[in-house]
Amino acid sequence: MFLALLAAGLDKSRHPDLEVPARDLGTGFLQPARLLCPGDAEAAARLTCAVVAIAHGFATPLLDGALGGGDEAVERATEQAAAATLAVIAGRKALRSPGAAPIRPRVAPTALAAPNSRVG
Repeated sequence: MFLALLAAGLDKSRHPDLEVPARDLGTGFLQPARLLCPGDAEAAARLTCAVVAIAHGFATPLLDGALGGGDEAVERATEQAAAATLAVIAGRKALRSPGAAPIRPRVAPTALAAPNSRVG
């Protein structure tokens, strides 16, 4: 799915069958960001962009084989992406819109980590 939605360079307007999965994928990233940045849509959008960039940044070398192969490479990429995501979440105040109310998350950032992740 990653290759089809992001890496293939497809024009999604010419491939309507990809629009729904792409939108659903985006919503999957945006919903937790909204919980972490209540009342600041701009900060939620910026956080979402940062997390998507992290996911993309680790998926690309994984698919290229730069992180090794097999389940160990997937595990390593997943753990590193989770750690980077938690670091961005911890620093999300830097993403706030000027004049926005302080960010008071409704969920703990660690609640968004993968269930088997050793990141904490």
